Amino acid sequence: MDPNLNDQARRQWNMQYFLGKDPSEFGEFGSDAYTLISPQVEFIAPFAGWGHLELKGGSGGMRLCSGPGNVLGITDQGEDDLFLLPWDHVEQVVIVPDPSSKVVNGADDMLRVFIIPTGATGVSAVTKQYPQIVQFKWHNRRGIDGSIRGTMLDMRDLLKETHFSILRTALDEELGPLGKGVLVYTQHAKTVSKPPLFNCSAVLSPIMGTFLTEKSEGSLLFLPSGIIWLADTVLYLPFNSLKSLHLLFIRDEASATAEDRSPIVAMGMILSVTEPFYEAQGHAVGAKTLHFTNIENFASVEPSIQNYSLAHGINFMKLEQTFYDYAQGQMMTGYMPLADPAM
Repeated sequence: MDPNLNDQARRQWNMQYFLGKDPSEFGEFGSDAYTLISPQVEFIAPFAGWGHLELKGGSGGMRLCSGPGNVLGITDQGEDDLFLLPWDHVEQVVIVPDPSSKVVNGADDMLRVFIIPTGATGVSAVTKQYPQIVQFKWHNRRGIDGSIRGTMLDMRDLLKETHFSILRTALDEELGPLGKGVLVYTQHAKTVSKPPLFNCSAVLSPIMGTFLTEKSEGSLLFLPSGIIWLADTVLYLPFNSLKSLHLLFIRDEASATAEDRSPIVAMGMILSVTEPFYEAQGHAVGAKTLHFTNIENFASVEPSIQNYSLAHGINFMKLEQTFYDYAQGQMMTGYMPLADPAM
């Protein structure tokens, strides 16, 4: 926490996951009957550094505790941050391999966990200061030692469990009654999904009217519940936030590497994205345009994106744009329907 924050700003920071509601509207967070208490893990957000999380069953939620002092309700308010996140305000949990992960015995040894609050879906994560998407790293070790505690361990065969399986089970048990669950993306295990999960790297242009004012490189993961953009700034785009998905094919007059006079040399993706939580609250929030460029292996990934859009009822269209010189950014035309939609 910034030590220069005044009392009001500090309260907004620590209470960001209640989304303006009074904490008394939710269940008990302070009991010692925790489903799961994690070991020390490395957080990326809402704070950077070491901490742990505590999952409280029933109508409560989770506690995100920074530093070594926040254990079982004991909090050093002067030094550490403590965040309470009600289960009702968790929209989705996504687990992916961490960029530092290595494959050990056919599985990723380090995972990245994203807990998306309902108030941070769509473009809300870059138009609103709070709430922030929770991020932390999670070791995928086999066997449960004393670093993980909680009531759910009483009925488990700890020698057969992994740190990952315990975390996933604990989260699924709390989110299941709310019609939600944990989504796992990995390239080292089969995942049953129609259409199949896939990903691609891209560059996201600045988004007008948001905090995202510079280009960012990252990866797009196409999940059963929506698209997640993994970069320095994470965006989770559920289907109810996606108004349209347009693929933009770039033709280049200056290209000398193909027989066609104006060959397609690149593909981008244009999304129209809203803020579902605030729309449901009656706020007048318009859609923002997200423009992704330099999508890798576009010829092979294009059919997957089209099938994904059609399978989930997303308004889909193919467009094209011609450049005098694409490398120099010299545009020749604006957007128009793709001349060869079979592309």
